[in-house]
Amino acid sequence: MQGLMSYRRFGRARSLRSDRALARARLLCSDRAKHAFGCCVETLFKLLSDDSRFLRKAFRKEESILKKYVSKKVSTFSSSGIWTLTSS
Repeated sequence: MQGLMSYRRFGRARSLRSDRALARARLLCSDRAKHAFGCCVETLFKLLSDDSRFLRKAFRKEESILKKYVSKKVSTFSSSGIWTLTSS
């Protein structure tokens, strides 16, 4: 039985080479998923960084909309990334 191993659980003989191929495919798939997740996290941190004007601009627009409709309390987003509640 060169290169074959019987699996009692499955009731048939399988090649050890195919087992290695399956393991390699699983590893490749998980590596791709980790890479995609890492890219998403990197993009999120880039958007949340102090250098990013995108989110600060969006929060300024939100703040101006809130000031129109809410006269007593307005939430603001500082450049350090902390939400504060101020009375106006």
